[in-house]
Amino acid sequence: MKAPINPDLRNPAGLAHNENGGSPEWQRAGLSMRPQKLGLRILVTCFWMLLFAATPGVLAQVKKPDKPVEQPASTKPQPAAERQSQIQKVFAVKHADVDAIARTLSIFPVPVHPNRELRVIGVSAPVALMPTIEETIRRLDVPPAAPKNVELTVYLLLASDQESSSSSLPPDLESVAKQLMATFAFKGFRVVDTLVLRSRDKQSADVRGLAKLDPDIPNPSTYSLSHRGASILSDEKGHSIRLDDLRFKAQIGVKRQQAGGSAVIAYETIEAGFGTNVDVREGQKVVVGKAAVGGTNTALILVITAKILE
Repeated sequence: MKAPINPDLRNPAGLAHNENGGSPEWQRAGLSMRPQKLGLRILVTCFWMLLFAATPGVLAQVKKPDKPVEQPASTKPQPAAERQSQIQKVFAVKHADVDAIARTLSIFPVPVHPNRELRVIGVSAPVALMPTIEETIRRLDVPPAAPKNVELTVYLLLASDQESSSSSLPPDLESVAKQLMATFAFKGFRVVDTLVLRSRDKQSADVRGLAKLDPDIPNPSTYSLSHRGASILSDEKGHSIRLDDLRFKAQIGVKRQQAGGSAVIAYETIEAGFGTNVDVREGQKVVVGKAAVGGTNTALILVITAKILE
């Protein structure tokens, strides 16, 4: 079965046909439209050319400079002839701490290489700066100051309620005895022993000894004196010595008498002592402690004077 055909398609001239025998209408329309389309295209092309045309300002920006831009003077590399020549030196350190000197040299803008094992410092610096670095090391590398010595003179006094002649005390202790009598109920003093302790600054010291406190007791008493450190202090008034953990201990022999009588039935040993921290002004006498001797009316008193030995 054949499909129906549009009658217009049977006309070989197309949809429109000029019965007068002239050209078809679509052909005449096409010929008349071609000049219009061509003019429109030319107009659009000219518009786009004007829109994207490079202006003189843009061309000036895009155009490369004829000569390179000069760098600022601060960043412009200097010729090799103008740079300062570098030298290297190794300094031997004899006395001071190597790392301490190296830290001090860090103020200079140069590389510093310390070596603790070899006790040397390597430096790379400009020729003009090296003499200053060398002088700095020379001033810092000096022997440490010799430590000073501290000498303590300690008077071990036996104080009692019995009067004693003033001749039993040396003249330089009479003023101390007067102060003690005004402070305590003692009437007499006797020097049992004189001790001398010598140590370096901030170093410890100790001494031990025997003392005959009572002539009626056959065995002497024993004592010990020590301190953990004697430090030298200085101020506007002069020097003083700080005694840390000063300790005095004594093993004292005493008589045990019969109740209600004076007969001695035995000898005993008792302990006495004290501990303190004290500052002693150089050249002055200082009472640093008192230790009662059992139940008796006697006591051991320590008087200390100090001086610094260069």
